[in-house]
Amino acid sequence: MKKITLLLSFLFILNSCQNDDFSKELESSNLVSKEEINKKIFSTIKDKGDFQWSYFTDDEIWQAFQYSNQMVSIAWDFNSNSTLDKQNIINFIILSEGNSKDIFIEEDDELKVMLVKIKKKETFFGLRKMQEVQVLEPAYEMYSTEEADLASKELNFIKDKTKPYVSKNKANMSLQKNNSSAFSYYESFDNQNITSAWDYLSGQGITAAVIDGGVLENDLIFGINGNINGNNPNPRSVQKKGFYKFYWWNPFSNYDGSYVNGFQLPEEHGTQMSTTLAGPIGAETGVAYNSNLISIRSSWGVWIDPLENNLAVARAYKHLAYNNNVKVISMSQGSILNWIWVTRAIELCYAKGKLMFAAGGTFYAPGLQQWITTNTGFTLFPARLNEVYSCTGIKKLSATNNQYNWCNNCFGVSDFVLEFNEDSTTGNVGSSSMATATTAGIATLIWSNDSSLTRDEVIAKMIAASDYPTFQHPYFGHGRVNMDTYLTNEGFN
Repeated sequence: MKKITLLLSFLFILNSCQNDDFSKELESSNLVSKEEINKKIFSTIKDKGDFQWSYFTDDEIWQAFQYSNQMVSIAWDFNSNSTLDKQNIINFIILSEGNSKDIFIEEDDELKVMLVKIKKKETFFGLRKMQEVQVLEPAYEMYSTEEADLASKELNFIKDKTKPYVSKNKANMSLQKNNSSAFSYYESFDNQNITSAWDYLSGQGITAAVIDGGVLENDLIFGINGNINGNNPNPRSVQKKGFYKFYWWNPFSNYDGSYVNGFQLPEEHGTQMSTTLAGPIGAETGVAYNSNLISIRSSWGVWIDPLENNLAVARAYKHLAYNNNVKVISMSQGSILNWIWVTRAIELCYAKGKLMFAAGGTFYAPGLQQWITTNTGFTLFPARLNEVYSCTGIKKLSATNNQYNWCNNCFGVSDFVLEFNEDSTTGNVGSSSMATATTAGIATLIWSNDSSLTRDEVIAKMIAASDYPTFQHPYFGHGRVNMDTYLTNEGFN
């Protein structure tokens, strides 16, 4: 007891003597630029084909921490001693930093992770050495908000929404035999014969979720006067939910899953992903047009690096994990960095049997992204996690050219791809984002044929209907899922 008392006294004296002014700490250190830190991140990716903060030395990770607003995420193990591990971590932080109400920002006992704000180098390095600490992750953002805004603006990939859609009068569609009105859908659906499946399948009875930037407030699906069923003869459920607010003071943003036009970057990205997966029969018919849909607003755009974004994404996954109706989750967002909050939430979803798809690459610094992909086999987080299936897009194939090539806005090593048509003006209409939502829609269609299937059984059917059913291409995985092949395999044709 005397030893503990002496230790406590020493630590509190040490705490009072040391300068707690973090800005002075930075001034006195050999602070390197974010550009240098980012170069180290990319060199690590080149060497290892992956990125983990554990690859960094003490000094390197400390430099990154200094650009993290003093915040760090700490994860501990899932074991019988997890409660004790957590308490030991908390005790150490209080002893080193002092007992301040500003230290502990957020924690989740189920995910075994907490967010703390610390000031001292000794605390940081002490945590890194603790055997109870499984992950120590600085809240580092590779790019400024302005840079990320610019990237998101570039992601507004549908400049003229009429170009990628084709009008069809598909009167022979089994669910529309008595409805001869024309409707439209994304033209690349035909490349994988998705429209052929509509004679038999619609996604009915299956619930899919889209984690993205939310939906436009007055969108035709989700608006007050919207028609969530379009021309669909069978009613379905469509919900929206929000875990992200674009700054607390912004009157044009809220937690209901909507955004007001002009305050969403890129414009309509979340709406496009939701309509691609499950838009009703009409102007923008989705792949699984009659499925139940939950659209979640988890960020302002596609780059989830800012801390408030990845915390919101984690909350979205955790929310969906406990919705027993949700079977398929699509997220067309990502990051070069790993985020432990999101990782743990995805692991929870996987344990609950969810089938998850994410974008393998994003149109951010495209030349750099392509270099990363082709030289290291790199895939964005969280698509690179084992629990998630990665998606990207390829250019139009032909009888004379059946070579897979990434479309201009599509990068990342993937498990499945979507074949895009080329447009005479833009070169390509599509992205890894659209490929992800479309692939998730295909999974929803297949699951609607037999709702008793497990996640692994649905994936097995997708692979069996793919271009590469017996092996995986090093960059493009199993390739395209051909719905005509699926229909033949299931005895429809």
